[in-house]
Amino acid sequence: MRKFKKSMAKTIIALMMVALLFIFMTGCEQQTGGSSVTNDVKDVEQNNYCINWQVDMDTQTVNGKQTVEYFNTENVELTEIYFHLYPNYFDDEESLTCDENDKNLAYLDGFEKGGIEITSLKLNGSKIPVEYTDDTQGLLKVELNESLAVGESVKLDFEYVVDMPEFAGRFGINNNTIKMCNMYPIAAVYDDNGWNLDEYITVGDPFYSDMSDYDVTIKLDNRLVLAGTGDKEFLNTQSGYSTYSFDCKDVRDIAYVASYDFEVISDTVDGITVNSYYYLDEEMGKVALDAAVNTIKTMNEKYGAYPYNEYNVVATDLYYGGMEYPNLVQINQTLYNEDYLKSLEYTVVHETAHQWWYGLVGNDQIDYPWLDEALTEYSTLVYYREVKSDEEYDTQVNAVDSYYLLYESIYPMKVGGTTRDYENNDEYFVSVYKGGQRMMLTIEEDLGYDILTKALQLYFRENEYKNATPDDLFNAIKQECGRDMHIDFDVFLDGND
Repeated sequence: MRKFKKSMAKTIIALMMVALLFIFMTGCEQQTGGSSVTNDVKDVEQNNYCINWQVDMDTQTVNGKQTVEYFNTENVELTEIYFHLYPNYFDDEESLTCDENDKNLAYLDGFEKGGIEITSLKLNGSKIPVEYTDDTQGLLKVELNESLAVGESVKLDFEYVVDMPEFAGRFGINNNTIKMCNMYPIAAVYDDNGWNLDEYITVGDPFYSDMSDYDVTIKLDNRLVLAGTGDKEFLNTQSGYSTYSFDCKDVRDIAYVASYDFEVISDTVDGITVNSYYYLDEEMGKVALDAAVNTIKTMNEKYGAYPYNEYNVVATDLYYGGMEYPNLVQINQTLYNEDYLKSLEYTVVHETAHQWWYGLVGNDQIDYPWLDEALTEYSTLVYYREVKSDEEYDTQVNAVDSYYLLYESIYPMKVGGTTRDYENNDEYFVSVYKGGQRMMLTIEEDLGYDILTKALQLYFRENEYKNATPDDLFNAIKQECGRDMHIDFDVFLDGND
């Protein structure tokens, strides 16, 4: 039996060594602030998840019951449905979920297995066998008894047990936090290319999902402070356990983080409650809070309204800078330090901008990772332009140019690669993040700040609650400026090979 460690020392020492290197790494007219989004953009049914989790801190497991009403929103009948089971990629040391070079940072006490065991599966009320696509058990295949017609739905009932590894990434347990992220069966995306069944790879964020509605109930030790996706409601406390519900409408994923040691401060902006979860240092918690508030205000004004009631910035045990989820972002807790003040602000701004580019306007983060990362990095510069001094903005722009000049002789600087194309997260970061940032600055220099802003407003408006493609971005820009910008983008997307 493993115990949840409350000591911070080992994590801090290890993560401080790489905080600067991976600071930016991770895994945009409506009413502002609403628990349920009703929007003319949405014209189809979407999947519904009803999830009940019970967290056992003694065994570091989560017992789950989950009902999914899956709708066929495609233009073809479906004969099977696939679900990602991401925790099962943590089962084998040979299929690491981090770069080999990061292993000692991600697994501070050595490799430890995690996973998810499906103990029961029903289709429309009848038990069916649990069938995986391969030995990793990272994909669950559900064969349907009869074809699922367009617009029709089926009901799937899951029971499962999640084993949480001691892992300093987006999913797992460490000294301070339990990170219940990417740990439940989530439907794979069916798009114009068919089913997207990509495995969990170590570079970038290996995720691609559709907008859905979630009703989540979590029961856990009443000493734990819990943050997460959706509108949170305390239900009761019994026998040392507290139960919470979360109403999550129109999100493409859910994420929950708990700690015995969290402190919380809050603020409001445009009717949205912003919460900062931190350890010990309230001043640093306030830095994160202010950065989030100012980013939301800027993004609301520039691109489109954040439609949810709450947003949570959460300090966690990460070996990299941050990770985005709907209504919640994880931030490396070692950045909550006076020495890393500027890095903390930048990381919070970047992850918060992802609420627009990834959260509201989605995309295939495996095949087109630049589509959300380049826009997010550009939006981060927009924050510095609109909120900070001219000197601070110029410093950030100069840093982009310095990155590009430093690494263009080392890497191809191919912004438009898939996550499979990059050798490691170093190459991915400098190519997709910083190369993508340089690309968007170049487009801005060509079109002008105001025209690009209007184009991104249009892109946001036409693709909110959907999964966008590069052509959607190119078309929005063309509508605003009257020019086909493919060639301008391709200079960066294709790199210097």
